[in-house]
Amino acid sequence: STIVPRPHLGYKGGMLDRLDDIEDIARAAAEVGVSHFGHVEAERKADGTVVTAADRAMQRLIVERLRALEPDPARLYILAEEEQGELNPGVARPEDADLVAAVDPLDGTSSFAAGLPLWAVSIGFLQNSRPVAGVVLTPLLGGPQGWCYRAGPHDPATRNGQPLRPRASHDWDDVDQIGVPSGFHKWARIRGFTGKLRSLGSTAHHLCLVAAGGLDAIV
Repeated sequence: STIVPRPHLGYKGGMLDRLDDIEDIARAAAEVGVSHFGHVEAERKADGTVVTAADRAMQRLIVERLRALEPDPARLYILAEEEQGELNPGVARPEDADLVAAVDPLDGTSSFAAGLPLWAVSIGFLQNSRPVAGVVLTPLLGGPQGWCYRAGPHDPATRNGQPLRPRASHDWDDVDQIGVPSGFHKWARIRGFTGKLRSLGSTAHHLCLVAAGGLDAIV
């Protein structure tokens, strides 16, 4: 069946114009992650993926801070990676809210649990099922402040304040760097590709690297 979102007149109230606040939330969550980094034990979720106490603590912080900015669940629906539970009382579906926050508190948990700095905090916003704003932060990559990617309806896409510039790859022969999932080798067959495959832990970061020009494409 096809889900048809109810029409909205647009989210008004400033959430989409408060990227500084969203970045602050991402940085606060990253501080929690860094405090756990290097001494966590991974668990397996029902779907076989990995989770740690840091994932859960970071998600609680992000959800609390987002709710402080917008407490009305009819206006903001939070779709979270860990323990969806009762995050949206009284709202059954994301499409019933004016704005959806898609939260992955720790994208790259397997890398995180292995002691690799290849993980990110990802907070995105969707309106009428379309992405409209977001912040992705890699706290242990890119220097003391990490790499912070952000964009909004009235804010250009940037990394640490500098505009993002994708690679000028126009056809397959120009493609040199492709980001792939860590399990890519289990099922993929690539012929005729002479470039490099990169698995950098976080799909959210892979996407940002395409926008920033570090990767030509991702799987």
